[in-house]
Amino acid sequence: MLSGTFVYTMDPKGRVIMPRRFRERLGVPFILTKGIGGCLLAMSRDKWEPLVERYSGESIIFQRFYLAGAVECRPSPRSGRFLIPYPLREFAEIKPAQEATVAGIGQAVEIWNKQRWERASKHPEQRDRRQLRFELDLEPVVTEPFSMRVRSLLGIPVVETRGALDVRAGRLLAARVQEVTPGLVPAVVVDLRQATRLRTAPAGLRWALSQRRAQGVAVCILSGDPTASRLFGRYADVFSTLEDALWWLEEHVPSPLAPPVAAEQPALVAVSGSDPDE
Repeated sequence: MLSGTFVYTMDPKGRVIMPRRFRERLGVPFILTKGIGGCLLAMSRDKWEPLVERYSGESIIFQRFYLAGAVECRPSPRSGRFLIPYPLREFAEIKPAQEATVAGIGQAVEIWNKQRWERASKHPEQRDRRQLRFELDLEPVVTEPFSMRVRSLLGIPVVETRGALDVRAGRLLAARVQEVTPGLVPAVVVDLRQATRLRTAPAGLRWALSQRRAQGVAVCILSGDPTASRLFGRYADVFSTLEDALWWLEEHVPSPLAPPVAAEQPALVAVSGSDPDE
């Protein structure tokens, strides 16, 4: 847990000291970006990378506010000083020869103009992260290893998933969907009910679903996540239960739900003798 408050003076080169106790937790390099309320936010790469996977593809606020301003910082192993790039110094209003407050906030570190910090700490409600309609989750991201299982139900391939649907998992799932729908397979069901982090699903997965739909394959997504329709609604039909999906498929794609009925053949009649019409 990162905690404690330190005050340092920025040197003429635009450098500030990162306390040793913070450096040990943040690692080298650590990520520095803009924070809420006019501060700077420093976090370890282990905390930063899951946030990028989770939000960079869906949140414009994350892209423009956090991601666009992010830099890697390498503090001096002897002094602990690290350079704050000029755009971030301007954003935080920290100038050489001025004091900066370095504060641990649990999973990250905030760097403030000292006067701004004093105002913000007296009125913490003004620093509510929801002001940007985006809550930056700084708690550890707990994930389960991604796994898939394919089974056939009434002739329809069902791809069941479990665990974190990150970028790598999304690519694997896209390849599996393509693999199980060759030739004349009319439908596929992708079960995401036990998958997590749907918002990080890569564009490649959505592209694979859209390609299958364009080729006439009925694509059904199973998910209880309320954002699933927004994420996949353009590329698939989204249902909360397998039963709902099967009823929809029975109505729209009847052929895989029942064995095909052989076309009626005309009866062959053996006729002896001459043709009566002759």
